[in-house]
Amino acid sequence: MTKLIVSIFVSKCMIGAFEYRSGNPESLFQHNRAAVDSFSPGSLINPAYLPLVNYMYLTTSGDNPYSIDELYSGSIGFGAGAGSTGLQFVWKRFGIKEYNENIMNFNVGFMPVKYLSVGTGIAYYFLQIDTEYISYRKKLIDSRFSVLIMPTHWLRLSFLQENIGAIWDDSRRSILFPEYSYGISIHAVKGLSIIWNRTGTSFGSINSYSVTANLLDFLSIRGGYSRETSTYSAAFSFILRNMIVSYGFRFHTYLGYTHSIGLSLTEVPVRYESLDYLTEFPDRSGLIKNSRININRCTIDELRDIPLLSDTMAQRIIKYRELIGPVTKKSLMQIGLSSRDITMLTDYIYGLKDEEPGVKEFVPRRRGYRSGRKKRLRHSYKKRKSLFIKLINNGINPGLSLKISEIAVKKSGKSFEEAIGSIPGISSRQKSRILKICAK
Repeated sequence: MTKLIVSIFVSKCMIGAFEYRSGNPESLFQHNRAAVDSFSPGSLINPAYLPLVNYMYLTTSGDNPYSIDELYSGSIGFGAGAGSTGLQFVWKRFGIKEYNENIMNFNVGFMPVKYLSVGTGIAYYFLQIDTEYISYRKKLIDSRFSVLIMPTHWLRLSFLQENIGAIWDDSRRSILFPEYSYGISIHAVKGLSIIWNRTGTSFGSINSYSVTANLLDFLSIRGGYSRETSTYSAAFSFILRNMIVSYGFRFHTYLGYTHSIGLSLTEVPVRYESLDYLTEFPDRSGLIKNSRININRCTIDELRDIPLLSDTMAQRIIKYRELIGPVTKKSLMQIGLSSRDITMLTDYIYGLKDEEPGVKEFVPRRRGYRSGRKKRLRHSYKKRKSLFIKLINNGINPGLSLKISEIAVKKSGKSFEEAIGSIPGISSRQKSRILKICAK
């Protein structure tokens, strides 16, 4: 009797094979969607988003669809981004002993201009059925294409077309339906996104809605609802330096719960773009000028007028200029901005040292100082910069690293140790690490 039920199950599934998409809990739904979050590599199911992640990552996940015994799905993926290009390989599996679906995707994303990204990919599909009543094998190769348009920093428009070959080949449609999806992603507030997608499947159109709130730079909560599939979903993600751990569940009104877990490992420590609870948002109407400001010459008030920067970040930029030297893209990341923040910031600023290859290295000095004084200032500048980079690389937060590097050039020995001990919020382990770094 069990084998007969399995046979009926797999014969029904052949009508819509590869409809269930296993994936990271952060993706929320099991169907393809064009508009997604780019806060985490586990969400990258649209190849046009790949250039937005500028590091290498490895991600894996698993779930038990609708809590059905012996029915499991899983995925593993690897990707990397650099500048305007991103690559990704993903393998996904879904099924039971008698029925298996395997999908292997190789995706490429390219951003030719700042506000446009395109993606494409090749997919290998393998369907295998082995029961007492049915034996079936099917292997297919198809492609996908996507577009991401970013007219402003808070709005993204996306389109995704799956299984392009099946558009013209009707014989493929029973296995690979040419799904399409288009959607809108709104990021009106830092750390908060609202997404709507419409996906065309073999069973009809599906509307899905989701909200993501990054409550802290290491904690993210997501929720979603799909009307046509009667599905509610939620996911919770935590970051531990180079590791993102996520748990999610979906509830179908008739089929029940699906529980899933995910793990992503990144090349560099990552942080979510979190909600800024402490930042006050004064009325800045009329204050933001159409012309950009020079980030290496502007005042702190001009920096505060940029809506993307909090008061704390504006102070860090000024402090970096005073203690270390000219601001570069790399230094902006070191003091706490993400690559996405820096990209949006270029609408308001210019003059980053990276953009001026002919500029000589900055050395703080005043007219009339003797050559010996200039040498000491140059040595002090290099020492501050070297210590700042070492402290950042050893996990000390940017604000504290700036303060410690300034103290280190003024004090040494016992007086330096006392100064570090007087700074509130430093653990004994951090103090030991700081003293070891600054003693070298």
